[in-house]
Amino acid sequence: MTLSYKYVVFTSLIIALLFSLGFFTIDTAHVWADTRSNTEPQFSVVPQFSPEQTDTQLGYYHLQVKRGEKYPLRVRIFNNNQTSSVYFQVQLRNAGNTAHGQIAYATSQQLKDIPRNYKPLTALSATENKRKVLVPAHSYKDVLLKLKIPTKGFKGTVAGGILVTRLTAQADKIQSESSSSNVTNKFSMTLPVLVSQDFTQKIAPVLSLRKVAIVSSGRQSYLSVALLNRSPVIFGKIHLHIKLSVHKKTIYNKSLRDFQMAPYAVLPLLLKLPMQDKQSKKYSLTIEIHSGKFNKKIVHQWFPITP
Repeated sequence: MTLSYKYVVFTSLIIALLFSLGFFTIDTAHVWADTRSNTEPQFSVVPQFSPEQTDTQLGYYHLQVKRGEKYPLRVRIFNNNQTSSVYFQVQLRNAGNTAHGQIAYATSQQLKDIPRNYKPLTALSATENKRKVLVPAHSYKDVLLKLKIPTKGFKGTVAGGILVTRLTAQADKIQSESSSSNVTNKFSMTLPVLVSQDFTQKIAPVLSLRKVAIVSSGRQSYLSVALLNRSPVIFGKIHLHIKLSVHKKTIYNKSLRDFQMAPYAVLPLLLKLPMQDKQSKKYSLTIEIHSGKFNKKIVHQWFPITP
C-alpha cells in the first residue's frame, strides 16, 4: 500500500511533537533506576498482632494487658527493592507532642513528671530498644520486640511507637557530577503502640503551664508556651483559646482547634506576635482549654524577661 505525501508529512509532525512533549524518551530509564532507591522509601511495615490486640482491623498496636505478663510486638518489614538487601533500624520510642498539636508516636521528646507507678513504653521493653536487621531483596523479615508489664500494673494508657528507618548504604548515595557533594534521603515509618490494662477506665486529664516566655528572632517576637499533660491519658479534641495582655490591653488573641496530647508529654507552642515586643512590660497570659466536658482556665502573670 502506497502512503500519500500528506499522510507521511502528518505522521512525521506527530512523531516530532511526541518527542518534544516527552512521550518518547531516550536513555532516561537508566537515570531513574539509579536514583529511585534514594528518592523512594521502597519498603513497608505491617503489624503482626498477638491475641491481646483489641481490634485486628486497626493499623497499629492496641493491646489490653495484665500486670506481670509479657507481650510480643512483632513487625513485618517488606523490602521492595528488587535487587539489593537493605539494612533497617527498628526502635521502640515514647509518644510526645508536636508543635502543631498532634501526637508523635515515635518522638525523642523527654517525658516530664512521670510518677513511680507509671512506666513509659521504652521502660516496659523486655528486649533491646534498638535493633538492626538485614532484609533480603524483594522479601520480608519479622522483627520481634517484647513488653514486660510491671507486677503492680499501671493506670491509664502507655503510648509510643515502633520506628522503622531504612539505613542508607554508601551505594545508595547520589553523587553529583558537577560537584563532590553527596545527597542522601532518610526514610522512616512509625507504627503506633497503645497499651492499657483497661481502655474504658475514666481518668481526668491534669494540665499545667510549664513554661512561658516572649522570645525574639530578628525583628519578630514570639510567645513561647509549654503545656504539660500530667496524667496517663491520651487527651484529644482540645480547643485552646490564648490571650496575651499588657496592662489589661490585649495584644494577642488566638484560637487553636483539634489538638492532642500524649501522656506526660509537653505541648510546645511558638506563636507569632503581630508586632515587635520590647520586653519591658508586665504580661498577663490567659489560656482556656476545652475538650468535651473538660474545661480549664490558666492565668499567668510575669514581669519583663531579659532577652
